[in-house]
Amino acid sequence: MIKNNKIHKMKKQIILIAMMCISVISFAQKTTEESPEENAEKLKEAMEMLFGAEVVMDVDKDLYPVAQGTSYFTQDEKAGIIAMVVPASYEKMEGDLAQQESKGGAEILERGTKEIGGKNMLFLKQRIDREGTPYITLIYCMKNTEESSIVVTSFYEESKEKTYIASVNTAVASAKIKAKGKL
Repeated sequence: MIKNNKIHKMKKQIILIAMMCISVISFAQKTTEESPEENAEKLKEAMEMLFGAEVVMDVDKDLYPVAQGTSYFTQDEKAGIIAMVVPASYEKMEGDLAQQESKGGAEILERGTKEIGGKNMLFLKQRIDREGTPYITLIYCMKNTEESSIVVTSFYEESKEKTYIASVNTAVASAKIKAKGKL
């Protein structure tokens, strides 16, 4: 029974991470007039960047004890911080986030740019109803390279914002790409 619960929790986390990845990648889509070979090469490079780059950040392990790669969750999975590199420039992400609208149960509360820990970044704050409980989802985006951005997404129950916001800001401010070959 305990083993089945762990498997069920892990499946939920994998589905959540996949949904976050898909939503962020959908921001980064663009149409081009390149050949199929050029598109295939760019897709390959983007996938290598997405899954090969490791984002490291300072995460409060007391609040988020469940770690899976660059994703951190509370024990009950009602709050989390997920970091990734996306194959889209900061400028592209800025345009895409500006065009997002409230829809499908997600209400945009705030958007724009913020300075956190001396870093300028894009942000989007939205409220989502999940099984009758309002959750806040925060998306932060900062420049990585000319062709990629670091995106940190967090979520938590709206009523517990005071509990999580400081730790989210610390994680976001410290997010960076781990240098290859270093532990």
